[in-house]
Amino acid sequence: MGGHPSASICSATLALAEDRRAGGADVAAALLAGYDVACSLAIALGPGHSASGWHAPGTLGTIASAAACARLAGLDADGVSRSLGLAATQAAGLKASVGTTGKALHAGKAASDGMLAALLAEQGSTGPARPVDRFAAATAPTFDARYAAIEPGVRSIVFKRHACCGLAQASMDALLGLRAEHGFAGENVRSATLEVGSAVLEVCRYAQPDDEDEARFSLPFSAAVALAGRETGPAGFTGESVRDPELIELAKRVTAVRGDARATRATVELTDGRRLVATRAPELPATDAELPGQWARLVTKFSRLAEPALGEQAAGDVVAHLRATSLDGLLDATRAATSGRNG
Repeated sequence: MGGHPSASICSATLALAEDRRAGGADVAAALLAGYDVACSLAIALGPGHSASGWHAPGTLGTIASAAACARLAGLDADGVSRSLGLAATQAAGLKASVGTTGKALHAGKAASDGMLAALLAEQGSTGPARPVDRFAAATAPTFDARYAAIEPGVRSIVFKRHACCGLAQASMDALLGLRAEHGFAGENVRSATLEVGSAVLEVCRYAQPDDEDEARFSLPFSAAVALAGRETGPAGFTGESVRDPELIELAKRVTAVRGDARATRATVELTDGRRLVATRAPELPATDAELPGQWARLVTKFSRLAEPALGEQAAGDVVAHLRATSLDGLLDATRAATSGRNG
């Protein structure tokens, strides 16, 4: 659906699975249903949905979460349709919220409202008939239902490595790759130029961010974090980081211009006269050879986010079950961690 389907679909599905004590196979089927609905609907809606100002994690995320929860609850075709209708009438999220704390509401509300829609449908509540057609008519002038049937729903799954906008990931990877290969420091950078697609320029629009929310949608600031060799997770995008003199100065040396939407080209000019160039294609899934490195990065990312909430032991247990691809064990581990925290 263009970005972040897991944030709403997984949150809603795992919460309902915990309440219903669902098994791993049922959870996997529900997740796949949610992903397929999100991606198929996004393809059918076309570019008009986003161009009209809607933010897919809030809109499509609500409908996809409802589909996943309806599948987990075992609803029949009529129940699923009513779930989607109840979700569609709640679905919201404006692109104008990007760069504000309001954006964080989108995925959270999508998970909550999607699950609520399925639970209401389970109890007999009704929503608008033909919900997808009605939703599309209101939000997407480019809707064509044929594409949902022709095109595969889930084309690929990629993981966001850095704690900034997904559209900035390729730029970050290109700069980090140059830094790792050539061993320069932030102080050695005379200038950096990023040639990116027009969508990147539109969304990552804050040249000089005032706070951490804007920083995550600032291409120059994100580039500065990479060029300085700072932590690219949440610690790199804090209020303190935004006020860091080194990052402020580095961000001023970064220029973003329109280039090829299919690949980001990063050019770094060093103070010693060297000119370094790297190209990265955005949103490419990892190859088989890259999977071990991707797993290590995901474990690190998960640990940093989960340990403050679950504790080191419980977070480690979750990782162990994921490594063993044991959804049943994972659900048991998260139930135990939640129970211990609430106790």
